[in-house]
Amino acid sequence: TSPKYPKLNFNFEKGFGATNTNDNYDHLSVNISQNFSLENKGNFSYNLFGGAFFGAESVAFMDAKHINGNQTHVNLNDSYLSNFKNVGYYDFSTSENYLEYHFEHDFKGYVLGKIPFINKLNYNLILGVHGFTVKQQKPYNELSVGINNIGWKKYRFLRVDYVRSYHSGFVNDGVLFGISF
Repeated sequence: TSPKYPKLNFNFEKGFGATNTNDNYDHLSVNISQNFSLENKGNFSYNLFGGAFFGAESVAFMDAKHINGNQTHVNLNDSYLSNFKNVGYYDFSTSENYLEYHFEHDFKGYVLGKIPFINKLNYNLILGVHGFTVKQQKPYNELSVGINNIGWKKYRFLRVDYVRSYHSGFVNDGVLFGISF
């Protein structure tokens, strides 16, 4: 059963510069997430992050906000709603106010279950939109189409996604292979 209300988390981080008080900073972040059923149409999930840095003249690179990128084309866990699939690990690191969003809809057989012969495979179609934006840059977005529940008999732990990345226009595309245990 899906939770009736979204999960809301607040986080406050205070940074102290060891030798330079100009590196003192405050970082407030908020996360809201939910997964809910749309009856026979599948499951819709979202995960939103927002944050602000303040009280600092500068923030050290290691203290900045770093998005969860992926350069391996392999995902070894179920973190599809907190990771990007087709971007470098530090490409969008920032100490500015930011918004990060992840949306996915798993049709749970609603679409592929209606196609003859494909319906026998019991695969699930998944559509996703993921993005990251800060005030001084154009937003980064990823659109994904995936097939989940790939495997044999009761061993269905594989997922394949096709991902297209956009940042001031098309950047690149790729295929991501996922394994969940």
